[in-house]
Amino acid sequence: MVGPISGGGPLQGPQPESEAAAEAEAKQYLQQSGTSTYVDIGVLYGNYVMSHCMNWSPTASIDQTKLDAFLTVLFSSLKADGSDEISMAFAQIGDIEALSQGQGAGLDDPIAQIFKDNYPVGNTGENFLKYFADFAHTSGVKVDLSFGGAAATGATDFTLTDPAKEANDLAAFMKNYDIDDVDFDIEGDESTRIMANGAANVQTFFSTLHSALSPLGKESILTVDHGGGIAGPLQPLFAQGVYSSCFDGLRLMLYGASENFINPDEVKAYLAAGVPPGEIQIGFYDKVDYGGGAGTAADGQAAAQQFLALEKQLGVQLGEPFVWTDDPTGIPSNAFMQAFGQALKNAAHQ
Repeated sequence: MVGPISGGGPLQGPQPESEAAAEAEAKQYLQQSGTSTYVDIGVLYGNYVMSHCMNWSPTASIDQTKLDAFLTVLFSSLKADGSDEISMAFAQIGDIEALSQGQGAGLDDPIAQIFKDNYPVGNTGENFLKYFADFAHTSGVKVDLSFGGAAATGATDFTLTDPAKEANDLAAFMKNYDIDDVDFDIEGDESTRIMANGAANVQTFFSTLHSALSPLGKESILTVDHGGGIAGPLQPLFAQGVYSSCFDGLRLMLYGASENFINPDEVKAYLAAGVPPGEIQIGFYDKVDYGGGAGTAADGQAAAQQFLALEKQLGVQLGEPFVWTDDPTGIPSNAFMQAFGQALKNAAHQ
């Protein structure tokens, strides 16, 4: 590997003379992979499925024809945008035992709803989660569970009672539902609350989960926000040998509600801690202005160029980037995502 660059500071976009080199650096990786897309499952299920796809008589069920039509457009649009993985984001990060029994952590948590076996999809006998996962795989898209996020507070706190048992129960749950990977999105004060379980218990949970998932070909991923991972309470997870025994990937949310925080120095800190560059994934948010006007096609192109420039500056090939969008039902018309994916595909084929 080429050594990392000196200096830092937020990226302002690549210089013209570096674009070809940056694209060449990314070509080999991007030909083999795409992007990941996060969707708020509460919005997807609560705002669309429950409103547009329910049959209430003679018994409650989800209309399979209507749901199929929607999911076909959703997944074909993701594939067209270059996304080969969808992460179903929930606020719940707390009660693994309740999760394994098909229960939510709180009444306000939509994860409870998608386990409703009395809301089967058509005559399939499958609840929404199982049907969604099966449909994704048929469409050539991996499906992940993502727990946590900014809303992971109160009843959704991550409390470990029996770390090894809870890890094995989660692995069994993922096997049962044919979930490919699991992502723990630990943001803000949630990192402090998680580590309040004790570093040894937290490491036991993640290392046990990693050991249980590896033989199944499934992965455990850690997502952290800007400045909140290695520089915060989660630092013990990046001690020598710990990260590799617990996780298969690290996703960096280098953005705020409306700000771009992409900074080579922040990525370098994780590389210096021994995180393999191919396991580091950089996140992009379609509401942040990366240089082309937030949410526009030009902004998606600008974001892709920033990713390519980051790889060039670091002298490494990073893992596939990921995208967060507030409106999963708007993916088919999302100009940012379309342009972002196309720009990366263009770079891979030049």
